[in-house]
Amino acid sequence: MGAANSHIQRTRMPLPGVDEQAVPGSHLAARFGAGYVALAVTAAGGTTPTRRPDPHAPGGVAVVDVELDAPVVGSVEAVVPGGSAVDARDLPGAADRIRVLDTYQPVPVARAYDAVAVLDRISPRRPRRVGVVTRRVLVYRVM
Repeated sequence: MGAANSHIQRTRMPLPGVDEQAVPGSHLAARFGAGYVALAVTAAGGTTPTRRPDPHAPGGVAVVDVELDAPVVGSVEAVVPGGSAVDARDLPGAADRIRVLDTYQPVPVARAYDAVAVLDRISPRRPRRVGVVTRRVLVYRVM
C-alpha cells in the first residue's frame, strides 16, 4: 500500500483532543504482524506543498509550496542523515517525530516504522497543463 507516513505507521496516530486514532497501517500490523512492513519516506530539506487558510480558495484552504526548515531536534530527519535509509527499530528513543508536510507529527518512530528513508531534498513537480485542469496533481522527484 502506498500512502502518507501517518497512514502507514504500525502504531495508532495521536490526535489532539481525540486521543489516538487507528490508521490503515495499525490495522494491517494487527492483522499481519511481522508480515506487514512500514517504510516511511521523508526529507531533510527541499520544497513541499502544504495547506494554508485562504478564504478565496475552494473550501477555504489553499495549497502552497514552502521551503522546509532545517530538521528539528528529536525528529527522524535530524537523526538520520539525508540520502540514507535505516532500520527504524535501531532508533529507540532517538526520534520521536516525523515530518508531515511542513510540520511534525509526534510518533515513536522505532515502533511505528520498520525502516525510514530520508531524502536529501524533495520538490513538487507538476505536469504540463493540457486543456482544463480540474485537480492539482503532485508528483515528487528525488533531487
